[in-house]
Amino acid sequence: MNIEDLFPLVRRQAKGCPNVTLRDALRRAARELCFESWYVTRTLTIDAVEGTNAYALQPVAGSEEACAVKAAQFGEEPLLPVLAESVPDSGAAGSPTMFYLRLPATIVVLPVPDEDAAGALRVRVAVQPKADALLIPDELGNFDRALASGALAWLHAMPGEQWTDVGAAERLKREFFHAKSEARRKAQAGHLPRSQRVLPRRFAV
Repeated sequence: MNIEDLFPLVRRQAKGCPNVTLRDALRRAARELCFESWYVTRTLTIDAVEGTNAYALQPVAGSEEACAVKAAQFGEEPLLPVLAESVPDSGAAGSPTMFYLRLPATIVVLPVPDEDAAGALRVRVAVQPKADALLIPDELGNFDRALASGALAWLHAMPGEQWTDVGAAERLKREFFHAKSEARRKAQAGHLPRSQRVLPRRFAV
């Protein structure tokens, strides 16, 4: 979806605002909703390499970037999510059983795949638009008015502009907050069972 498709939802309440500023405001709202809700997901398939346990997470769409890992599996086995600081990287080799995210967008699997570790690494990631993206995920069309609220909350809070409206900014900020909560709820209910946050299960790709 082109960001400019959402301009009509914003322009009436931000008269005189340049297109470049409207675009930036809507992109900011889209990135924030995606980052905080994990609403938009992609499944990546990565060829594991012997002796390599760190892999960049790059979605196919060039306008998107990974912002979180929701689940992962190696071959047919689900991987357990762990905190990086809780598992020392000893360099031990074997078939991966766990993973963690190394910011900004690299998955690290442990142990390091050895020559007998066969199977593709499948990773379900939450994505967000890149900071310079002109396109946003089509799934965000379900939250088009929420994105408009988020964009307008930022625009109305800008000081000294003809569209500045501090009162409206606070109201729209609250609306956007509730929309992000709703997106998060839908993401948890529709994409990831709650139990999977503790112990990942296999997922279809």
